[in-house]
Parts: sequence; C-alpha cells; structure tokens
Amino acid sequence: MTPYTLALELTALLAFWVGLGAWQHGRDVPARLPFVGLSLSVLIWCAAKILSERGAVSSWTGVELEYLGIVTLPPLWLALSVHTARLEIGRRLPYFPLALMLPGLAMYALLFLGPWAALFRAPGSDPRGAVGPLWWVHAGYAYLLIVSGATIYLATALRAHRAGGAERWRWLSIGLASVLPLAGNAAYVASGFAWSHDPTPVLIGVTLLAIRSAVFSGGLLEVLPIAQRDLIDHLPFGVVLADRSGAVIEVNPAAQRRLGMRRSEALGRALEAVLAFAPPRTPVEITRVELRGREMARFALLDLPAGSRHELPTPGDVGDRDPRAA
Repeated sequence: MTPYTLALELTALLAFWVGLGAWQHGRDVPARLPFVGLSLSVLIWCAAKILSERGAVSSWTGVELEYLGIVTLPPLWLALSVHTARLEIGRRLPYFPLALMLPGLAMYALLFLGPWAALFRAPGSDPRGAVGPLWWVHAGYAYLLIVSGATIYLATALRAHRAGGAERWRWLSIGLASVLPLAGNAAYVASGFAWSHDPTPVLIGVTLLAIRSAVFSGGLLEVLPIAQRDLIDHLPFGVVLADRSGAVIEVNPAAQRRLGMRRSEALGRALEAVLAFAPPRTPVEITRVELRGREMARFALLDLPAGSRHELPTPGDVGDRDPRAA
C-alpha cells in the first residue's frame, strides 16, 4: 500500500462519515443535500482511484468510474456554496445543480461510445496522451463552477469579517479551505500531469471536513442514530441537545413550538442563547452528561410536568432585549 492509496482510503472513509453525519444532523440545513451529494462524488472518485491503484479493475474501467465523481462534483460544489451562503437562487431554484450537471454528463457518456471516447479521454494510462479536446472544454466549465463557489465563500467571509463577531471565523475557515483543492488541481494540470498522483480528491476531503465542522452542528464523531432521533421527535415535552462545546445539535418539534424558532435557526447556536427564546417562567431542566469526569453533552427539557430545576428569568431580569436582536 502506497502513502497515496492510504490517503485515498482515509479520504473515502471521511467522505462517507461526514456525509452520513450531515444526512442525520442537518435535516433542516439548506446545504444538507448538496453536501451529501458532494461527499458521495468524492467517495466515488476516491473509490475508483483505489480500485485502479490496487489493480482490482482495469485502468480504463477506473477512468469510467472516476469521472462519474469528477463530472458531478463542480455543480454540487457551487450548489453547496449557494445554499451555505443562503443566496436567493438556492431558495428559488433548489435543484439548479441538476441542470448544471447535464453538460458534464453528456461528455461523460462519450466514454462508453467506443471511438467517440477519444474526444473526451482516449484509453491509455498516460494522462498526457489520453486527454481529448472535450476534456479541456469540461475542465474550463468545471473551473468556472468551482471558482464561482470559492468566490461565494470568500465574499461571504469578507462580509462577515467586516461585520465582526464569531461568524467571521467560521466563514474564513470555509473560504480558505475552498481554495485548497482548486490550487492543488490547477498546479497538477499546469505541470502537464507530470506528478505521479493527483492531489485533488484528498484536498477536497480536507475541505469537506472544514465545511462539515463550520456548517453542521455536532462534532465529527457525533452521529445521532435515526431511531433515537424519531424517539426524541415524538416526546410530548421540549428537548434541546447540545454537544460538549455547548452548541445545539438537536431540537425536537415540541421545543421548536415552545421556543418559537425553527430547528435550522437553533442548530449550532449556544444552548443558553437558544433557551433565551422561551417565554418567561418557562420550566426548564438542564442536565449535564459526563464521562470519566468530563462533560460530553448537555440537554434541556422544557415544560416537564413536574420536577423542573429552575425557570427562565423574566426579560426584566436580564434586560428587556429581544434575543432575536443578538
């Protein structure tokens, strides 16, 4: 096993795990579907390279599998940036990435049309001899989509930086991480494919990790089982779960009704900030979950029939300021 193959396997595992975590944690996060799709594209890309590196498939079969991930990735990348930045086009045209995939998929289909495949990428192990004219057309199209997505991230990071507050660091981490795979692939192509391995899929894995940490609630290893989520959703009283850092990772429907806020508005915010949306004198019980003397999570129960530990203060106790103005 070469270091490159090991890096691909770790990236494939990471793409699967963060995609699964986003699917389960981010049901109300607008960027959920494009992020899961992007994770799947990276997984396919890495899996194809792993199979080819290990000799499990022929080099040409590896190319066919690899490009299924490559041609679907740029539209999903742009869609992820649009939904993450909550741009209006993402709300009005949520499925626009499917239209953006059509040119790439049309070129991808050439790989299965015998001699027509040479227009995109001819059979052969040497990338310099295998690239066809339509490959460069698709490369330009893919770069346009990826640069557009990275620009959205960086522009949003700049606006957040000017506004100040903690949000600027979150957007800055996404913006910087979005440049990594772009720079890596540009350097690889500019070298004339002289490098023995393409670093792009591994660098995209790093970007996925940064976006997962910044956009979705919960830690990397926190994947709430679906059965437990269904149970929490059907509880008659409000439940707000927070991770070890105090960021909210789950709010059941009863808590959403009591707090007057959607789940997407609560995820990622501090537990105390979310509870501040509750009406005055709302019974709430906060319990800390500890393991070996270390706090691992906290959860708040709202409107329990009895046994609540304390009540939220009235607005006069903390200042007559609407928490939504924060």
